[in-house]
Amino acid sequence: MEQSDDTLPNQQLVHCFSYFPPSVKNQYKGSSKVISKTIQYLSTHVGDYPYKHASVVAGHLLAGGGMEYPNVTVIGKVSDRATLQTVIIHEVGHNWFYGILGSNERDHPWMDEGINSFYEKVIDKKIKSESEQTESNLLAKLSGENLLYPLVAMQEEDQAIEGKSAEYTKLNYGGIVYEKTGRMFQYLNDYLGDDLFEKCMKSYFEKWKFKHPYPQDIRAVFETTTGKDLSWFFDDGINSTKKIDFAIHHVQFNKEQIAVSVKNKTNFTGPVSISVLKKDSIIETKWIEYPYQNAVYFQTNSNDVDKVTINANESIPELKILNNEYRKNALFHKSKWNLRLGSSLGIKNANQVFLLPSFGYNYYDQWMLGLLVHNIKLPNNRFQYALAPMYSFATKEIVGTGVMGYSFFTKSLHKLTFAIQGKSFHNYSTKLNIPNTIYSRYIKIAPSLSIDFREKIRRSPISNTLLFKYFSIWEQNVNFSKLNKDSVYKPYLGAFGPKSYGIVEFQHKNSRTLNPYSYNIKATIGESFLKLGLTGNLKVNYHLPDKAFYVRGFLGKYFDFQNTTYPALNRRYYLNASSTASYDFLYEENYLSRNQQNGFMTQQITMEEGGMKVNTGLLASPIGENDNWLGAVNLVSDIPLKLPVKLPFKLQLFFDACTYANAGKLNVSGQKAVYDAGVQLNMFNGMANLYVPLLMSKDYKDYGKSIYGNKRFSHNIAFSLNFSKLNFLKTQNIVKLF
Repeated sequence: MEQSDDTLPNQQLVHCFSYFPPSVKNQYKGSSKVISKTIQYLSTHVGDYPYKHASVVAGHLLAGGGMEYPNVTVIGKVSDRATLQTVIIHEVGHNWFYGILGSNERDHPWMDEGINSFYEKVIDKKIKSESEQTESNLLAKLSGENLLYPLVAMQEEDQAIEGKSAEYTKLNYGGIVYEKTGRMFQYLNDYLGDDLFEKCMKSYFEKWKFKHPYPQDIRAVFETTTGKDLSWFFDDGINSTKKIDFAIHHVQFNKEQIAVSVKNKTNFTGPVSISVLKKDSIIETKWIEYPYQNAVYFQTNSNDVDKVTINANESIPELKILNNEYRKNALFHKSKWNLRLGSSLGIKNANQVFLLPSFGYNYYDQWMLGLLVHNIKLPNNRFQYALAPMYSFATKEIVGTGVMGYSFFTKSLHKLTFAIQGKSFHNYSTKLNIPNTIYSRYIKIAPSLSIDFREKIRRSPISNTLLFKYFSIWEQNVNFSKLNKDSVYKPYLGAFGPKSYGIVEFQHKNSRTLNPYSYNIKATIGESFLKLGLTGNLKVNYHLPDKAFYVRGFLGKYFDFQNTTYPALNRRYYLNASSTASYDFLYEENYLSRNQQNGFMTQQITMEEGGMKVNTGLLASPIGENDNWLGAVNLVSDIPLKLPVKLPFKLQLFFDACTYANAGKLNVSGQKAVYDAGVQLNMFNGMANLYVPLLMSKDYKDYGKSIYGNKRFSHNIAFSLNFSKLNFLKTQNIVKLF
């Protein structure tokens, strides 16, 4: 236990206690002082603390870092002293906002959590500056970036500050109620000035302490006390989702005067601050109000200023600050670029280009090394790109992949993304009858349009997406010529053979907490075929954390348009029970080996179409290949037991069954379906899987015996790499995790 006593401005003595077990003694050192400093600050700048004691207790919480009660706060597990300090300040502050000022936190949470978050930042900064503390943990740094509000607002997923607690998404509850509200009150404080803002808060406190104020009550106090129309704050800032984006329009430097004009790029009507600086130190700040028609003049020698900035303190919650500066001596006065490693979080005042090393591997190119050039960050930019050229150490040629896209938003459809993807790698090699290996490659260019539809209810777990995608695939031929002098056929690289395809895909997803499900309908068309597929997925939750039973179903139909005596020319397009590299004619997946017949890399599969785990690609007609229709069911179960140790992977059981047109005639056994079952290792949340079939139907057994003999067990093992599911243009979908 730790105790600190403090005397408040009204001369009342307050006893501050913190209770904690010996195991966190070092973390809680000085914690009672944090309580007393918080009470001292709020009593001085808001209103007197009416009680004689306040306590925090280290306890066990399943939700949040702390939970407030009058005079006492329960603190959950926190990572370090800096985080503990922030949590104590916030929770003790609730004695004013929801405690003494008894607002309805269910109907108007911003009056409690939002205003309290504003004071939390102020007090936390004050204590840190007094003790020369620095941010030492990731949570504090992310908080400083004001990340949550831009995450939702830049995707048009945000909600107004004024709203009921039950109506917010989880991310909006943090990003809007806590973060944006806190910044809006900092904005108001900067505009009014510390003294006038404090006068307003004290008037609000004195009038409504031990009562139940509503939004109209705090507005009335502020407008009466200031004598100002604060519609911009309460109507635009609190009751709407209007975005804020001010920009420097024009700067005129004269010898003894600087004229600055500002442009408002949205329909927000609030004031904006303009500052003149020298070596990043603010010399003078002025405010300009709506409609921003006149220039603001600074009676300052132009030699004493090297930069003009709007929103210099970044208290205004703008979603774009690239246009906030005018740099007098820069080559480009208004635009700023920087090159850096990695990526970044939050809103930045420069156009950023990021660099990362890129590497890859496949059977033909072997190891590849290059540079990833991108602008992918959180929150996402509307225009995004990721380009990864690489050098192949085997072929001594440049290969690589890349994607770029632009997203915009509408009120009806929500989000549209135009993108173009490209990649080129080698997919075949031979050195038959020649001294040096030759390698053929493919080139893929795929423009697309993705439409994400808006749901009426923001908390809805439902999402609907429609995708249109065109593929231009160029595959390099390998030809063989016969030399008369030795009558030997020798290979040489031929021309590229172009092919075009298109897909239309609709996906419905319900990410509800219990038993989430999804389905997608997909049409793939080429010059000589049409393939339709319906895939459904259902997760049935067990009554154990992170344990479930998974059901997948597929039904496909194939239409052949070609008139030829060589139907095998279309076989790569057929429906298939086991999806392997030979069927990936769109080059959407990342196969390690595309045209080899032996080796472990040839045992790679993907969970497409039939989803069977046994690969029979060495047969002239693989089991389950069909030019009519195919249906399959794939079942996976976590082990429904609580394991004594946490494994780095999930151990699961699987069962697959598949049937197709004329199965009884096509299968040598005469059986009308095939099946397999076994154990799988699910790694990196499904990004990599290893499948070990233990039971299988007769046709699969006979295939293994005839092709591999005694080595069939190891050759039946399959694996999948699902890196193609990572969409660089939708890293923003982290929003959906909250």
